[in-house]
Amino acid sequence: AAAPAAAPAPAPPTAEAAATPYVGLRRPLGYQLAKATKERIWRGEFIDLFSLLHTELTPEHGPHPGDTLDQWVSAFLVYASVVCEKHPARCGAMFKYLDTIRKLHATYGGTSWMNYDEDFRRRAAKDPNLPWGDVDLDLWMKWMAPLKSLLSRHNRIESEPKAAPPAQPPPSSSSSSQSPKKEEKSQV
Repeated sequence: AAAPAAAPAPAPPTAEAAATPYVGLRRPLGYQLAKATKERIWRGEFIDLFSLLHTELTPEHGPHPGDTLDQWVSAFLVYASVVCEKHPARCGAMFKYLDTIRKLHATYGGTSWMNYDEDFRRRAAKDPNLPWGDVDLDLWMKWMAPLKSLLSRHNRIESEPKAAPPAQPPPSSSSSSQSPKKEEKSQV
């Protein structure tokens, strides 16, 4: 029997690829993280997502890490990428979770989505079997349900027909500005 053929060696980079200024585009998300940080993520420990962002890209002015959904998504993508390196079966649930958070933000605004996320990830650190692809109803009731009732009350008030303003007395004309008694005196 013939020996199995060895896998071909990877092709050396082309001159064009070697000269491209966008080398970072070929790096995986999270390449800049310390091995200790990746190991904490792989063990399922709670981690501040915003610590995963490139600190050198933090703007001097304007939003800082943690201020926007966009920054949260960037940080979560790094986190999910690291998780999926060791646990590829969890990738689908991680993307479902990201979509859940995005929808919570779009529906409720504010920071409740961020509170939900932080509480969920703290729970997941204590329970590695917590399903990331499902909405945690306890947390939803804690962070979203109060807003749901406020939003529905606000929408109901705005959709009700507006009451007509109270009738204003007609403007008085200058000829009738005198009282009838004054008119009587002037005619005498």
